[in-house]
Amino acid sequence: MIRTFSIMNYRSCTNVVLDLVPNVVAIIGKNGAGKSNLLKGIDHAATIASSQNPIDLNWLSSNNDTFSSSMTIADSDGEYSYTISSILVTLSDSSKETLGLHERLVFKDHAGTEAILIHRQGELAEFPTAGIAIGINHRMPAMSAVLSMFPNKHEQLLKIRRVRDILLSVQYYPLEEPASGTLMIPASYFEQWANEYEIEGNPSKSVLLRLVYASQRSPGIFDEINSLLGDNGLDLLKSIDVVKVELPKPRQSQASGGSPDTETNYSVFFTPSDSLAGAGESFQFLDLSVGTRRIIRLITSLIFDKRSVMLIEQPEDSINLSVIHKVLSLLRSYSQSTKIIFSTHSPEILDMLDPTEIRIVHAVNGSTVVHSLSEADVEHARQFLRSDGLLSEYIESLE
Repeated sequence: MIRTFSIMNYRSCTNVVLDLVPNVVAIIGKNGAGKSNLLKGIDHAATIASSQNPIDLNWLSSNNDTFSSSMTIADSDGEYSYTISSILVTLSDSSKETLGLHERLVFKDHAGTEAILIHRQGELAEFPTAGIAIGINHRMPAMSAVLSMFPNKHEQLLKIRRVRDILLSVQYYPLEEPASGTLMIPASYFEQWANEYEIEGNPSKSVLLRLVYASQRSPGIFDEINSLLGDNGLDLLKSIDVVKVELPKPRQSQASGGSPDTETNYSVFFTPSDSLAGAGESFQFLDLSVGTRRIIRLITSLIFDKRSVMLIEQPEDSINLSVIHKVLSLLRSYSQSTKIIFSTHSPEILDMLDPTEIRIVHAVNGSTVVHSLSEADVEHARQFLRSDGLLSEYIESLE
């Protein structure tokens, strides 16, 4: 699990250090303080570090700008400390200076013994414990580069793979409604995407596509999603049903002469629970309420995507308070395997949290600043709660 994360020079995050020890972390603060920039910054840094392609650094305004991120990751074997930053490098085939990458990965076991797994400067990447040194593109992240060249050469590379896979599995979830979408998924398109997904492991953002895949190829996941949304879970849906529908092919795809050819499509139908309006009827996704769609999107992402870290924007939006209580409890129940980090404006959500799970965001001179409650503040908050106060009230008293 990722335990700490620092970001320098990403949007308003000029120098942010974030303690992520709890499995559930709530980011709170006023509008415009930088909560979204913080979530996106974590996602951006993890994407850069784990990318399997050279990184575009053109978003930095000039070669004088530097981006840097550091993180600590703990697992059963010990703790990893990883840093990646942009630096000026001189390319081997020219005298021109340009932005490249610097990286360092150190592993410390439970006895306190440290080993440098990666030391990378520009085009030279060294892996001391594995006895490997390679020349790579100055913007190609070192972890993916060495793993592609030496898939299983050395035990120390397995440690590097572990870190890379954790960072590869960090995902930002704005939970926004897509600008457009289709309710029918052609079977040919599904099969093509499903085969690519099984090779590359990159889930689609489409809720319906993931549900079709789960129903056809991962029934255990499909049943789990159904159960969590059903009578014994959030009590939103009686069932999710994926059906095959034969439809005429588009005119340009039809064979000449004879009757029109047809093609198989998948369609997903949702039946509300017995306690809700529309019980007993089946609806397509866009016919459901905004809040119900948001919950389905969130639960599908949690169960199907199986991320190491979910970075979620305001999960409470458009959702009834009694349901959001259940949603947060459900997220917490999965937080041993998936760290949950979310922004929120909801006092009711704050009242469901422990004081150690709160991270407060402020804007100072245009920069985002983040802090946890001090040990003294945590103790005061718990005394306040024992006196029948609410955590949201205590947080408000600090501002």
